[in-house]
Amino acid sequence: MRRPFVLFAIGVLALALGVLAPREALAHERRTVGNYTFIVGFMNEPALAYYPNALDLRVLDAGGQPVTGLEQTLRAEVIVGGGAQRRELELEPAFNQPGRYFGYFIPTLPGDYTFHIYGQVGGQQVDETFTSGPGRFSAAEDPAELQFPRQVPTTLELLESRSQESGGESSNDALVFVALGIGIAALAVASVDAGLRVRDAMRRQGS
Repeated sequence: MRRPFVLFAIGVLALALGVLAPREALAHERRTVGNYTFIVGFMNEPALAYYPNALDLRVLDAGGQPVTGLEQTLRAEVIVGGGAQRRELELEPAFNQPGRYFGYFIPTLPGDYTFHIYGQVGGQQVDETFTSGPGRFSAAEDPAELQFPRQVPTTLELLESRSQESGGESSNDALVFVALGIGIAALAVASVDAGLRVRDAMRRQGS
């Protein structure tokens, strides 16, 4: 009985290690908001549907210095479907990166996402929306488009398939398949992330 849950925990841990470590942003929108500069996008880009990600928010003052403490005065929400669905995000300061904040969530649909940021910065009222798109930040992509040579089913597809096969009587077995899928996907994403880090480091050394 315990074995499926152990496998599930291992899969989730592998996913967290492989996906949640933020790397240098590939594409963020930079916007002047009164006396401040807002830089907004996904924490991990390109963003992949079904994988943990986050709103990545950086705020600079007129002198280019990071603005801290905004987790107390700003609020954020993520919006999809033209406002049909929205979820409030809890802004958390990034460790050892002043002026940077994350709002964690898992995008579960490919397509465009909007981040609504509102509240106060230094007494200035803020009410801004940032939507993914060309020249801004990436939309959430369907991971199946990047998988090769075999496509890894999503956790939802695994659960639905297993439920149909067993009539919903074996949830533990379903957890095993979910854990394996998560682990395989996490290793794939972690490998890509490591390759990008090495590439960026080599470019910096050569410049």
